[in-house]
Amino acid sequence: IELLTDKTMPPLPAPPQKVQVRREARVLVVEDNETNRFVTMSMLDVLGVQADAVPSSVEALRKMAETEYDLILMDVMMPGMDGAEATQQIRATYGERPLIVAMTALPQARERCMEVGMDGFLLKPVRLNQLAHTLEKYTAV
Repeated sequence: IELLTDKTMPPLPAPPQKVQVRREARVLVVEDNETNRFVTMSMLDVLGVQADAVPSSVEALRKMAETEYDLILMDVMMPGMDGAEATQQIRATYGERPLIVAMTALPQARERCMEVGMDGFLLKPVRLNQLAHTLEKYTAV
C-alpha cells in the first residue's frame, strides 16, 4: 500500500471559476443525508453561491414560506415526504417557480422526476462541474 503524501499525491484539478448566478439568486438544498448536505453546501461555497439547506421536505416547505427561492436542489429519496411529493406540493402552491432540480443516485428516476414537475436532474454523486453547469443553466445572469 502506497502512502499518499504531499510529494506523492497527484495535484487536484482547479475548481471552475465562480459561477455566473444572478446576484439575488436564492438556492435551497433539500437533502436528508448529513454528509451529502455538507458536500453539496461545500461545493456551492467553492462556486461562490450562498444557499440554505434543510434536512427534509417538510422543512423545505417551512423555509419556502419565509424565503423566496429561485432554485431548489431536491433529494428524491427521503423518509416521510419524498422529493416527488414535495415537488407536487411546491408546484400546487407556488406554480412554476422556483425551479427544482432532482438529486438522486437512481438514473431510472429521471422520467418520474420530470413527470412530477421537476425541471432538471443531477445524478449522485454530484460532481463540482455538473453542479456548476446546473447553476449556470437554471440561475442565468
